[in-house]
Amino acid sequence: GGAGGGGFRPGGDSYTYRGRPGGGFDYSTFTGPGGEQVHYEFNDLGDIFGDLFGMGGVKGRAKGFGGKGGKSAPIRGADRTYAMEIDFLDAVRGATTKIALDAGGKTEKINVKIPAGVKTGSKIRLAGKGEPSPNHGPPGDLYIEIKVRPHPYFTRQDDDIYLQVPITLEEAVNGAAIEVPTVEGTKLKMKVPAGTQSGQKLRLKGKGVPHRDGSGHGDQYVVVQIQLPPHLDKESRNLIEEFSKRNPYHPREKLF
Repeated sequence: GGAGGGGFRPGGDSYTYRGRPGGGFDYSTFTGPGGEQVHYEFNDLGDIFGDLFGMGGVKGRAKGFGGKGGKSAPIRGADRTYAMEIDFLDAVRGATTKIALDAGGKTEKINVKIPAGVKTGSKIRLAGKGEPSPNHGPPGDLYIEIKVRPHPYFTRQDDDIYLQVPITLEEAVNGAAIEVPTVEGTKLKMKVPAGTQSGQKLRLKGKGVPHRDGSGHGDQYVVVQIQLPPHLDKESRNLIEEFSKRNPYHPREKLF
């Protein structure tokens, strides 16, 4: 084209546009694959790209003329979003649920498959379940935005699961085999080594959240907390005092 316009040919269709004094663009002519011509009025070049390639909203107005009845080019329907709150374990394991959507005054029920490993902020795309096209073009997509409810005792960091488990003083001192729940719904026995400290992390390898790329699972970490009995009689206190005398140590010595 000349100084006032230009042209390009993507995918075999032709597009022409011309400038206006002072910058910007006034009109564009689109010749579609069916031979029809559509006249557009645009505010700027971004509108041309937005309309032709679905890169944003169109500020211009289509005006049919000539060609085959002056029909406008098919416009894709808008995308829409749906906020969904799911249980912690459904997010970890995956699940299938139903949602009800308004579709032109009618209620449409859709099955939604929740992949294992989703988290708050994840989006699930359902192709073709968005808004209908205004002129017989393809519909938009539906995006399910996930929010995960907290669990009573499991927490998550990336694909690892954390669980705080209380143990007795005797279990911490002498060691023990304890039973702990997992996000798979099973309970596993794990060894608490003798001399375990409060706050120490014990790992269950591969018992965390499935990786979204299918490469395995994260881990589950059991964080032990030494819990004393709520009530100690005088004899027990004397025994603890004797224990301290026999095992002198200063846990805060190197802290300050």
